[in-house]
Amino acid sequence: KIKFKSPSSFLNFKKMSNCVSQDIQYADIDYMDGRRDFTIDPVNFRDLPALVDEVKKGGLRFVIILDPAIANDYATYERGVALSVYAEWA
Repeated sequence: KIKFKSPSSFLNFKKMSNCVSQDIQYADIDYMDGRRDFTIDPVNFRDLPALVDEVKKGGLRFVIILDPAIANDYATYERGVALSVYAEWA
């Protein structure tokens, strides 16, 4: 497993590994802004949409890892609580 801290680090690696067979690329949760779901880090991963397009043009698939990373000070969490959308243990 190789973790990339930015889209440019992936592209640099790709240039070095032209002989390695690959059919899928994924982004682990480092792409998130503050590890908040449904966000993209605006500093380190602002070019993520362009990277996804580039990867797809190369015939690869791209998978975004989505971990349940909803902090209790995140508006998405607060809306979910207000609407009772989260599963609760009885």
